Order: sequence, then structure tokens, then C-alpha cells
Amino acid sequence: MFPRPTYLRLLTGIQNTSALAFGTFLAVHLASPVVAAVAGGEGATRLMLLGREYYYPLEPVLVYGSISLHVAASFLRRLHLRRATPFRPTTHQLAGYVLIPFLSLHILTHRLIPSSPNPPINALSPSELGYSFVSYGLQTWPIVSWTTYAALILAGTYHALLGAPQALAWFRSKATRPPSKGTPRAVLRGAFIALVSVLGIGLARLHAEDPGFSRGMTRRLDAVYRAVPWVYR
Repeated sequence: MFPRPTYLRLLTGIQNTSALAFGTFLAVHLASPVVAAVAGGEGATRLMLLGREYYYPLEPVLVYGSISLHVAASFLRRLHLRRATPFRPTTHQLAGYVLIPFLSLHILTHRLIPSSPNPPINALSPSELGYSFVSYGLQTWPIVSWTTYAALILAGTYHALLGAPQALAWFRSKATRPPSKGTPRAVLRGAFIALVSVLGIGLARLHAEDPGFSRGMTRRLDAVYRAVPWVYR
């Protein structure tokens, strides 16, 4: 068993390193809906497919591995600290807790369920899960789609923008560099408003587009959403 200070340092290291790994994927992943605000679903899908060429082979480690380690290390670190201080969650932590169920639903509807070989889904390929799939979900399953995307954008952007300076400060300390002055709140607030606005415009534009799916494809896509027990129109 590690001594308590060593255990805390280990958890902090895992928390920050996994955040950096997932943040790398997130930057690539968010580039597509940002492009959707300007170039629509076609432009977003092209960029998404280009990005997948780089991260798709590493997706199990870069996405699922890093996010699992980040959540686990964060919870264990919080339990460890709770012995010494009462738990008063910050807005940064609360945003992270909000993310967990919605990120799980996002992975379920965009990765796990579509890969089912059972009919009528029949293992949708990654190329069939472009931004036309997002458009179809926003139009046909609006409650679950809009709620999930809104929560991911708001909570995810907030959590990432507040967490990134903390993680970078930790890495600077390990590199024996002088600590930075930190990012001014006005800059973080402006970045949050700008990014949320652009992503919101992208979603609105995707909602207005015709997905152009055949009846056979819509049956497969509807089956994806119906496979989630708590989903309703």
C-alpha cells in the first residue's frame, strides 16, 4: 500500500495525464461541429473522417482508456481528500459530474449500440455515422438528442476550460518551471461564450439540414435510439 502522500501524488498524476490525453482527442472531435457552423454537415463529416484516420486506431486507449482513468482517479482522489476536509464541490467538479451520464449516453448512441450486428441495426459502419446521423437524431429524436448535445457542450466546455489551466500548471511544476500567472477569468469567460455559441450554431444548422436517408437506413437509425431504454421522443 502506498503512503498517503505518494498515493495522492499518483492519483493527481493520473488525473492530469489522462485529462491531457482525452483533451487531445476532444480538440480534434470538436473541430467538426465548429466547422458545421460554417460549412454544414458535409464539411463537418469530411473533417471528422479526416480526424478519425489519426485517432481511430488509438480510440480504445485515447478515448475510453483516458476517460475511464480520469473519472476513476478523480473519484479516488476526492475520497482520499475527504478524510481531511469536508467535500464542497466546485463548479468545475459539478460540471464533471454532470458530464458522466451524458457522455455515457453519447458513447452508447454513437459507438456501442450502432456496432451491434443484430438486425435491423446490422453494425453501422463509421462512415454511416457522419453528421447526417446527428441531423437525423436532432430532428427525429429531439428530446434525447438536444438534451444530450446541450449538456455535453455546456458542461464539457466549462469543465475543459477550467481544467486545462490546472493540468498545465501541474505539468509545469513537474518540469521545475516557474508557475504561470493563470488564465484571467475574463479570457475563460470569453472563450466559453464563443465556443458554446459556435457549437450551438453548428447544431442549429445540422438540425435544419435534410439527412437524406432511405427508409431502410432510417429503420436502422431508429433502432439505435430505441435500444436505449430511457429514450423517448
